[in-house]
Amino acid sequence: MPPRTRLDPVVRLEENREERSLQALAAANRKLSDSQDALEQARHRALADHRAAGPAGFWELVDSAHGHARRSVVDAERALQAARTAQGSSRTSYLSVHARAEAIRRIAESRRDELVRAGDQKAAREVDDLVLMRRHRRAG
Repeated sequence: MPPRTRLDPVVRLEENREERSLQALAAANRKLSDSQDALEQARHRALADHRAAGPAGFWELVDSAHGHARRSVVDAERALQAARTAQGSSRTSYLSVHARAEAIRRIAESRRDELVRAGDQKAAREVDDLVLMRRHRRAG
């Protein structure tokens, strides 16, 4: 088991922050995908031609529905642009949080390595001291 450092709680906090940021990025990606699907469906509805032979009132109703469909395409395009912006900022946020977490992990790992080396050096000194004490006993 690696030795514990004072940075371990900080590493845990940063990893939790990184996980939350990754979840936010995944949610932004899902919203972007949903917005793209909604735009595609709105365009499909706007391109559909429901005109048929019939009274003028029916034509007026179909024309009004077509106007609503075109406006829904514009709304879907705006929603898609907002989702792209949110996804971009979420990605930027995740990348900065991830970089910070990686830096702290590297620092903690180097500190852990230092502690292991110091422990090894201490053990080697103790062995050397024991060897010296044995030699002194034999000599004395």
